[in-house]
Amino acid sequence: MSLRFVLSDIFFCKKWSKVVASGQNMCYNVRKERKYLMFLGEYRHSLDSKNRLRLPSRLKKEFSSEIVLTKGSDGCIFVLPKDHFDRVFATALSQPMFNSEVQRPLRLLFSSAVSLDEDNQGRFLLPAMLKSYAGIDKEVVFVGAGSRVEIWSVEKWNAYSSNCDFDSISKDLSNYGI
Repeated sequence: MSLRFVLSDIFFCKKWSKVVASGQNMCYNVRKERKYLMFLGEYRHSLDSKNRLRLPSRLKKEFSSEIVLTKGSDGCIFVLPKDHFDRVFATALSQPMFNSEVQRPLRLLFSSAVSLDEDNQGRFLLPAMLKSYAGIDKEVVFVGAGSRVEIWSVEKWNAYSSNCDFDSISKDLSNYGI
């Protein structure tokens, strides 16, 4: 199982009413009980003067465990449930320790990961290393990205999402059976 496969751990079966959790070969009936995370939407927030943020309440209620922040793709920050991150870690343990082609991305992923610690008001400090990586100054966009949340600088998100041709995207998605 590749690292990329684990990071995108939820996808739809061919039947609309079912969802597959990868690595488990199980389908859950969505109508009976939801057994997966689904983060949706776009939420704009500002860092306070001490570089603290709050997860939007609609996104936060989906998390049932601790939360991990780490560098993500395209210059964003991934916000993952700890149990999801634990599955990534378990997959990493099965990789050859002396294969630098495998270890480099794992090393960079794990060295940038931090557990989210909230204060009494539900705010968390955005680490300077992640803030710098994502190019965040003051304004951020929380993006629900299916099985994870992403934090983007407003500028990067606007540039990324403005060059969006939904006709082309729909063709790409159909290649994946969506």
